[in-house]
Amino acid sequence: MFNVCYECDGKLTAQTGTVFGYWGNTKIEFTGLPRYQCKNCNEIYLDEKIAVLTQEITKAFSDLNEIPEVLDISDCYETLVDHLDDAYDIIKQKKVQVIKVNQNYIINCKDVNSLFNKEKLSIAARNIDQLTPDVKKEIDRLVKQD
Repeated sequence: MFNVCYECDGKLTAQTGTVFGYWGNTKIEFTGLPRYQCKNCNEIYLDEKIAVLTQEITKAFSDLNEIPEVLDISDCYETLVDHLDDAYDIIKQKKVQVIKVNQNYIINCKDVNSLFNKEKLSIAARNIDQLTPDVKKEIDRLVKQD
């Protein structure tokens, strides 16, 4: 990826840290993502796919008018990068549950993986007591098939 800073020609080191996603006037802080930082001037660089991912997610939250200050996708960013074309729709269509903890929001890795794991049956069970009998029957049928 990168090994030399464009600003000062200093050496870049790979690290994990905070990066920001922007869309218009919207800014979201993403924690625990890979980045590169110059040892001399501290300039930060992102891999192209991480930059696009943070922009797409920021755009989706902006379009929903639900803008978290801090978003943790550190457990699922690799899967989201692999499905970069779907990242916006996943957030915009609320296909994953965003968990709020204080001012931080977390996207659960299991939710994201369940969307793309075609080989295995993945069910995100919530409020199982409220499932109708026909849904329970269909789940049982799918489990037996697997």
